[in-house]
Amino acid sequence: MIRSPGTQSIRSALVDTQGNVEHLAKVAIEPYFSAEPGWAEQHPTLWWDNLKILTRKLWARSSIDPSAVCAIGISYQMHGLVLLDESGHVLAHGRCPRGVL
Repeated sequence: MIRSPGTQSIRSALVDTQGNVEHLAKVAIEPYFSAEPGWAEQHPTLWWDNLKILTRKLWARSSIDPSAVCAIGISYQMHGLVLLDESGHVLAHGRCPRGVL
């Protein structure tokens, strides 16, 4: 399984052990916004909620048993920052300097 939350969309795919894409799902998300000059922000809960939706879509379209997943690959913006409290709750929007997008 491949997960790729990005700045414009979130993608998820089921790939077999030979590297063949079995199923692919994608959802467009709200583009980043800027609360201060030079920064870009997005809502981290938006990423997580849409990954859960995409996972359900993939399993609904696939005959693959979820227990057959042997690895999960994640691709993500390298310099993104998401602040969490002790309980794992998001404290602020996800931040990334615009120069690295």
